[in-house]
Amino acid sequence: MLRSHHRCLWGPALEYNDAGLELPEAAPAGIVGFSLHNGVREPWMLRVEGAHVVKETHTPLMPGETRLLKVHLRPGRFRVSGRSGDGRRTAEGTFFVDRAAAERGRDAESRNHH
Repeated sequence: MLRSHHRCLWGPALEYNDAGLELPEAAPAGIVGFSLHNGVREPWMLRVEGAHVVKETHTPLMPGETRLLKVHLRPGRFRVSGRSGDGRRTAEGTFFVDRAAAERGRDAESRNHH
């Protein structure tokens, strides 16, 4: 049986498309699984950093590919940066991690499993 601090909360989507990098304004604290989607015609890489955390894709996401990236988020401000595989195009943004959002997510998950 997994302990609650090891469970992955399924988090928001991060998408890189022609409009740039789309990301949420906030995410819950804990281990969050981000759904990454490449909506452009070229490979791209993604990096999430903040609150003593750095997590990145190790291989480029290919055009149209969706992948899961698990990140252990602590309360605070996080920066997300994306770049094309050749490094010519870049995009970045920020989101905030909220402990209260994590509690709401755990409560909702608990209700869904009963």
